[in-house]
Amino acid sequence: SAQHATPWGAALNLDGPRSGPVRDFLLGNAIYWLDEFRVDGLRLDATHAMPDSSDRHLLAAMADAVHDRGGFVIAEDDRNYVELLHDPSGRGYGFDAAWSDDFHHQVRVALTGRREAYFASYTGTAGDLADTLQHGWTYRGQPYPFWENRPRGGPCRHLPAAAFVVCIENHDQVGNRARGERLEHLVTPAQFRAASVLLCLSPYAPLLFMGQEWAASSPFLYFTDHEGAYGRQVSEGRRREFEKSGFYPGENGGFPDPQEEAMFQRSKLNWNERKQGVHRGLLELYRRALKFRRIGIAGGFTERSRWQVAAIGDAVALRYQFESSCWLLLVSFVSGQAPVQSSSELLRPPAGRPWVALLNSEATRFGGGGGRTPEPEAFTGPAAVLYEARKESRALA
Repeated sequence: SAQHATPWGAALNLDGPRSGPVRDFLLGNAIYWLDEFRVDGLRLDATHAMPDSSDRHLLAAMADAVHDRGGFVIAEDDRNYVELLHDPSGRGYGFDAAWSDDFHHQVRVALTGRREAYFASYTGTAGDLADTLQHGWTYRGQPYPFWENRPRGGPCRHLPAAAFVVCIENHDQVGNRARGERLEHLVTPAQFRAASVLLCLSPYAPLLFMGQEWAASSPFLYFTDHEGAYGRQVSEGRRREFEKSGFYPGENGGFPDPQEEAMFQRSKLNWNERKQGVHRGLLELYRRALKFRRIGIAGGFTERSRWQVAAIGDAVALRYQFESSCWLLLVSFVSGQAPVQSSSELLRPPAGRPWVALLNSEATRFGGGGGRTPEPEAFTGPAAVLYEARKESRALA
């Protein structure tokens, strides 16, 4: 389409002359995956790069078609665009969920301290991470530095937790690093365990990137297999992109060429790692955390009225209230020895009942250093601990 541009060139013709066949093809393709392959739903890439001034946006038509078949549809959209999602007013495109890149970026900055490119728009402080958890997005209409301070997003706390998909790594955030390092390659094992528990036990829908659940040692590099001049253009374009973005790793070891077969071979997972040492321990941590998530969902912990979140020192506290019990998830990424030592209401068990630790990311079974689980008032990091206080005692599974 000559009237719209994207970072990758001219946009698809969704609203210009002779756009009908283009729209029909794209809509038919979405339907094809559900009708012929029986997939549960679709994740649409870069919906911000699909401009459409038609009376009915193609994305809304896709959402309706998917829902008619019992499926769901999720958007990757860098605008924090509330109108994509279901809206109580009846406006919007009707998507079931959107990625919250803000959550990933806050966690990444908190853990690594690196602030290249768009990461410079995030602080990674416990306060800003708690704010992101409170709402779903960090940017809800504020000036966004990476966009030269243009406003980004809009109020979103009226949306259900299920409307946000969160992650601590994905194919973009790993593959778009020149050397394909996963988060687990950049931070300490204790930090990664703490971030993993927060991911699994936040009220939002967690996305797991292949292999992160056992801290795969293999990178995930960007690799291509294009012939001739186009392949060379991809290699050169990749180099220019990184030199401009600030992610360029320098000359140490040379720049990874996506056209080399070695990039693909190095990115393959070693599935045997799941049964070995620290990898086995982390996999057990994910299984355990997701088991508690299943219990929490049954108790309604994704309902916004069920949780409170706050920054307490360098830690983030999430408190869930159930019918017969209360959960406290306390997470810190920092390695300092100073305890939280706070009188915050979030740390107090209800009606004087004691906190009992259900899950500690630093337990030896998960690869941690072990030792006695601290009380919430004496919590140190990096670690994540899930506590429970109940009206009646029970044997914990």
